[in-house]
Amino acid sequence: GISVAETDQPERALLDCEAVEALDPDNPLGCQLRGLLSLERGELETAMQAVARARDLAPDWPDPRQQIAFLHRINSEPEAAIEEQTILLEQQPDCAAHYVNRAFAYAQFGDFDRALDDYRRACELEPENEHIYFLRGCFFNDRQQPEQALSDFNRALTVAGDHDNARLRRATTLTQLRRYREAVEDYDKLVAKHPDDPHAYAGRAFARQMIGDEEFSEADFDQLRQIAPEQSEETLIQSLLAKVSWVESQERYEEAGETADLS
Repeated sequence: GISVAETDQPERALLDCEAVEALDPDNPLGCQLRGLLSLERGELETAMQAVARARDLAPDWPDPRQQIAFLHRINSEPEAAIEEQTILLEQQPDCAAHYVNRAFAYAQFGDFDRALDDYRRACELEPENEHIYFLRGCFFNDRQQPEQALSDFNRALTVAGDHDNARLRRATTLTQLRRYREAVEDYDKLVAKHPDDPHAYAGRAFARQMIGDEEFSEADFDQLRQIAPEQSEETLIQSLLAKVSWVESQERYEEAGETADLS
């Protein structure tokens, strides 16, 4: 059943799960499988009941407790998630993933200092794990701390060599810091690797507009209009507002007013 579930055949996996439950209703593996399959189907209450049963049957097995914590976060119950993650850390105090997951819960709860403490501990445990730096960078971005976010995205890219999500986030952060030319360099690499990624074109169009590169910005917008027409209007408005800022910086105030009217 577990193997079939991992090959994206949930209905077949469910049949095996039901067979396990009929033969051995107190089997924690069967309960855990039921929980995972229910989660995939969006049946959150059934999923919680199943994984809670698995936890009660095998209290030292971390997987059900981890799933319970995840479900608590989905249900906007961060305090309960923190409690489960803390028990997991008592069982496995050197597991970086448990610290990261508790950091998610602390952030959801609004305790950002403790969330940051957990991210720091996770980085200490796995200093070459690029995903932890990426996630902490996102945490700093959400907290409107772009300099700290940039440092973590840089670290993720240094460790991994290539991390598309970190590069995209770094480009966005560089734009926030008004380091537009550096942002364009990151967007260039993303476009070269993913020529159909609308986020890369939208970000590059804005950054190019902010440095006065109007011709290339318009080319990016044209490409965006082809691959993601639903995003083109919002991006056009952002691009026009960027042009207003740039034209104002050149003291071309009449042109800036005309562009603002268009937006």
